[in-house]
Amino acid sequence: MSFKLKKIISGFFFFAIVFTGGVSFSFANPYEELTPDQPLYQRVKKLENYGLLDSEDKAVLDQGKVITRLQLAFYMQKAKAAMEAPELLHPETNPSPTETPVPAAMPIATAPVLAPLINAPLPVIQPEIPVQPVVSPAVRQEIDELLKEFKQESAMLKARLTVDDQLLGDQAKELAALKDVQNGLNSVWGKANVSTGIPNFNVKTRFRFEDLNMSGVTMINASTGQNELDLGMWSDLGGVGAISLGLIAYSSDSNASAASAPVSLGIYNPDVNFKLEGPLGQWDTHFVVEAYPGALTLGDFSRGIGPTSLKNFVDPVDIKRFSDDKDSLTWDNYMDSFTLQPAVSLAGAIQSSTDPVFDGVYGVGTNVPLLGPDGRMIILLGRQGTAATQSDRFEEGLKLSEPFGPVYANLSTEWVNDDYGVNEPPQLNLKTYQADFSINLNPIMINVEGAFSSFYTGMNNGAPTNTALEAPAGQAEVSFYPFNIFYTAISDGFANFNSKVAMSGVNFAQYGVQQGPVTQANQNLNQYGLIGEVDNLISDRHGWRANLGWDGRKQDWMKNWPSFLDSILINFNIASKTEYAVETNAEGYNVIEAFNEIQPYYPDNEGLWGLNLWGGYVAPWLPAREAYNAGISMIRNDGDTNDDETRYNFTLSSEIVPLIVPVIGANGKPMTYTAGTAPSASMIGENIYNNIMDLKTYNYLQLNVKWKINKAFGFDKPLYTQFYFTDNEVSGQATQAGQTSIPNLFEQDVYDVSVMYQVIPNVNLMADYGWETWNSSYTYPLINYRTDAPGVGIAYDIPWGGGRFDLRYKDVTFKDADVPSNNYHTGQWYSELFFLF
Repeated sequence: MSFKLKKIISGFFFFAIVFTGGVSFSFANPYEELTPDQPLYQRVKKLENYGLLDSEDKAVLDQGKVITRLQLAFYMQKAKAAMEAPELLHPETNPSPTETPVPAAMPIATAPVLAPLINAPLPVIQPEIPVQPVVSPAVRQEIDELLKEFKQESAMLKARLTVDDQLLGDQAKELAALKDVQNGLNSVWGKANVSTGIPNFNVKTRFRFEDLNMSGVTMINASTGQNELDLGMWSDLGGVGAISLGLIAYSSDSNASAASAPVSLGIYNPDVNFKLEGPLGQWDTHFVVEAYPGALTLGDFSRGIGPTSLKNFVDPVDIKRFSDDKDSLTWDNYMDSFTLQPAVSLAGAIQSSTDPVFDGVYGVGTNVPLLGPDGRMIILLGRQGTAATQSDRFEEGLKLSEPFGPVYANLSTEWVNDDYGVNEPPQLNLKTYQADFSINLNPIMINVEGAFSSFYTGMNNGAPTNTALEAPAGQAEVSFYPFNIFYTAISDGFANFNSKVAMSGVNFAQYGVQQGPVTQANQNLNQYGLIGEVDNLISDRHGWRANLGWDGRKQDWMKNWPSFLDSILINFNIASKTEYAVETNAEGYNVIEAFNEIQPYYPDNEGLWGLNLWGGYVAPWLPAREAYNAGISMIRNDGDTNDDETRYNFTLSSEIVPLIVPVIGANGKPMTYTAGTAPSASMIGENIYNNIMDLKTYNYLQLNVKWKINKAFGFDKPLYTQFYFTDNEVSGQATQAGQTSIPNLFEQDVYDVSVMYQVIPNVNLMADYGWETWNSSYTYPLINYRTDAPGVGIAYDIPWGGGRFDLRYKDVTFKDADVPSNNYHTGQWYSELFFLF
């Protein structure tokens, strides 16, 4: 107890001295482009529901055009002005004039006046007074929060206006004195930089405290305190570009040694960008180091976000750095989206460890010759990070986008190649080409994607070869709100591991590309039998998916339906996907791999669970995971020494399930090889198994319902609830003589219900209960798992500046009916104090 108290006091003392806390891997860049699927874009777009957006601005957002943060800031400034009525619209009421008696006077003779030809009085035309939008306090608060996020862009706008005003004044006074005007302009720009905060600095500070107790498969009672400081800088480069970079300071202390770290300093994500304009168009050009820019997500099959993450299910009680916004706004983003919004920086760029990392230069071009005014071109040239396996791996990419009436076309390509300076097979040469077309036949939308990959290393099974592995992939979608139907076909030979497709079909080790235990460098290279989620793209699969995505009464013919339907969001999916070929892992097993969805809480920095208990990217693993694997291996007794029963992917775990049935002896136990029956001497004493080589079909049923109860019943305090369910079932079709088809090889069920209520302004209470079951009679040991995880939390949105305080408790109990030594229980306390200056 004394240790925990000392850690809390020392952590808060250190926080108070150096304002430590919060690392974000980027910050606001006014030239960063935002796309319609990003939360910040949607938050501004929703202001049109209150009549606050200019008509031209509304049209741009309704068309889903890509725009910069600077443009959005301008829209917000106009929306802010729309809330404030001009003074002339409300003139002061003048008192009625008082009659003044006129003294009697001599009559004055006047000339007769002709009667008017028209007796009717002339009409009085009243000036049209614009209707002021009625804005609730909640909307005003949302606008204020958005303006805070756009503070850098607002500063830049003010600086530009100051410069423009001074320039016009100087030109009016002395048009001929160009030199003096230029000097005056430089002077004003310098003053504007100082007065409006250019260069602009962001400071994010974060203090975290975690306490974890675990019993069962291993024992631990540990606490850790972490202090983080993120100093980010952005500056305009004379109106033609910007530069941004940041400094990180970090320290932690724990009675669990792996979670302790000395004070460290580092520079992160340098980004220099220029706005170039000339005969070749307008180009937003970036020079970046170790970046994850959203602009380089070229397409599903060419270059995109990796598949090793859950998007449909996220425990909303967990503290996740999807946004450095207020806690309530983070909940709003969650409640308003069908799937998880990717982690977003204040600049609107995707920042995720599952995105392909990029070092180099890329440009986003508009008004490019041969493209129309709404056309767009993206070019990239660089390398894939600085890891040992990437130091000589380069990539080049290109994307063209162009609308043709109701058709929007995208063409993209990416080349990934090793360049050692000499021809040294295996040497990767990966090329992928993609074309996709979106057709708007309002109210029906059609989207078709097609791709082709060419994979070559010069080696195949240890022998030189001149043959490349080439294969297609594609997906078609038809949408009529709220319904969506998909058909997907991805060959078992499709080999672009830099795409959104999980690699479940290619044996990369056969071609000399690194394979083995999951690491950051190769985690997508051998995901045979991956279940994933219902909408994941996985190679060696073909099948269909039907979706109901309800987000309110969007169609005109729905307007007479009950209004409470606008408070409900429903994401319902049903799908079936079948393999093209049976792929086996390194041990020769036909396998299934499933994610653990209900699990101990992973903070964004892995925390005690990842750093001390379950993590590790190279064997031997950490204690809980090592003991868990050992419990399975001891019973399975198959001679497998790879210790690869489970995987760890930073914030996610999975388990690999071999489809095997032991040969049972007369004693009711698995038979073992003897000296006379063993294929090799090393197998004597190992269990004898029959491998199930069925062709697998993956059947999914998934439902996620989110309900804003306060919106349905008309009260202001947020009261949100969510229910999630998925049933993932794998069936088998016999491919060998003597085997039969199996309707249920494996089944995973997940349930979760959560609620959040704002008891008083800025104070949010939340609770969650999730449970998960796994069952399979076609592996050994048999699988009969259940995980239960209740959680509660409180969050305080600090009303001044940008900041919040979070406190959570999560209790996880895992039970394995067939390997009871693997049972465990964890109780976790987690708190975070965050400030944004």
